[in-house]
Amino acid sequence: MFKRHSEVLEHVPDPGQSLQPLPRLRLDREASRQRTRQQMRILFESIHALLQQGMNKSAIARTLGVHRHTVQKYSTLDAPPRRKPYIRKRSALAPYEAYILKRWRDGCRNARQIWREIVEQGYPGAYRNVARITECLKKRERTREPWPDAPPGLSSLQAAGVLVVRPGKCREEEQLVIEQLKRVHGSIGRSACLVEAFARMLREKKDDCAEKARERLESWMAGAEDSGIPELRAFVVKLRQDLEAVLAAMILPYSQGQTEGQINKLKLIKRSMYGRGKFDLLRQRVLYAAN
Repeated sequence: MFKRHSEVLEHVPDPGQSLQPLPRLRLDREASRQRTRQQMRILFESIHALLQQGMNKSAIARTLGVHRHTVQKYSTLDAPPRRKPYIRKRSALAPYEAYILKRWRDGCRNARQIWREIVEQGYPGAYRNVARITECLKKRERTREPWPDAPPGLSSLQAAGVLVVRPGKCREEEQLVIEQLKRVHGSIGRSACLVEAFARMLREKKDDCAEKARERLESWMAGAEDSGIPELRAFVVKLRQDLEAVLAAMILPYSQGQTEGQINKLKLIKRSMYGRGKFDLLRQRVLYAAN
C-alpha cells in the first residue's frame, strides 16, 4: 500500500495534531455543491411561503413543478435540508495531491509535466485528472481565492490498514507511520495497541488450553472496555456474542476457508442458471464441475 506513497509519508501529522480524513482536491465540484444547496434553500423558502398563503400541497407541487411528496417532505422541515455527503472511494490521484500542490507552489504551471512526474512515482491514471486540478488552481489564482491546505498523508482506512499489517511484512516506513500514529492522540495510541494485541492473539497460536486462551481473551476485552473508546466497546459486545468461535480461532489450526469456498462455488453455479435450476440439475452441475 505504501510502495508508491513516499511523498505522502512526509505529511503524516506531527504529535499533538489530530488525524483528519484525506480531503479531496476536486475543487471544480465545490461550485456544483454550492448551487445544489442554493436550489434546495430556494425551494424550501418557496414552499413555506406558499403554505403561509393558504395554498394546498398539490397546488404548490403544480406551481413549482415538483412532486407532491417533495412538498410534503419540505413542509415538515424547520430549515432547508442538507444533502447527506457521499463518501467517494479513494481516488488513485489522492496519494499525489500533496505533491501536485507542492509543485504548483514551486511555480510549475505545466499540467502535463506534473502528470509525467507523478507517473514516474507510480500514478496509474490519466492526464485529464491532473489537468482538471490545475485548471481549478489557475482559476483560484485569477479570483485570488485561498489555496487549499496540503492534505495529510493518511486516510482513516489507510491508518487502519497499517495497524493490521503482519510484523514480519511491515516495512520500515510503515513502522514509522505506526509509531507516529500512536503519538498523535492518546485514544489513537490506545486503539493501536489494542488492535495489535488482538491480532497477535489470533496469529500466534499457542499450545494453551481453552481456559488459558479464555483468560487472555477476557483480559483483552477488559482492557478494551476500560479504554473508553466506543468503537472498541461495541466490538467487545459482538465478541461476547460469539465467544466460543473466537476461542476456537485462538487455539485450533483449522479454518472454515474450504467451506466458504465451496459455498461460493455453489452460489456461482446457481447464479449462472439465473437462480432457476432445480436441485437435481444443480446437483449434476456441481458434480460435473468437480470432475
